[in-house]
Amino acid sequence: MHPSQQNYKIGIAYTLAAWFFITLMTLTVQLVGKKIPIITILAFQNLIGFFTVIPWILKHGISTLRTDRFGLILFRTLVSITAVALSFLAVQRTTLLDTMLLNNSAPLWIPFVVLIWRKSPINHLLWPGLIAGFLGVILIL
Repeated sequence: MHPSQQNYKIGIAYTLAAWFFITLMTLTVQLVGKKIPIITILAFQNLIGFFTVIPWILKHGISTLRTDRFGLILFRTLVSITAVALSFLAVQRTTLLDTMLLNNSAPLWIPFVVLIWRKSPINHLLWPGLIAGFLGVILIL
């Protein structure tokens, strides 16, 4: 087996595992979200993430975290926290199926984000897939 094929399969496995845990996390929020405020859930989620990174920082040193793009990393962090918070709010107000379906439709929006952010036109070959994807989401909802 070619090494790139093995990496491809490992990448698929990691992606599927990640989405499984994201779905499990969202389900947990749906179950406890009526009793615990979203801000508390987000705080614990980020604290757990912070504490899981500490051993790596101790091993490699804090200097490995230096970056020339702090503003971009901060922006990405704020967008990510906002996205997770809105996803948690969505699962409290709709079904888990609808929330995860809409979360999984995120790749359909990437060409539009790139169009706005980078002023890069959407390739005409993408339109049939984008239209079919949005129609599929609408039909399922």
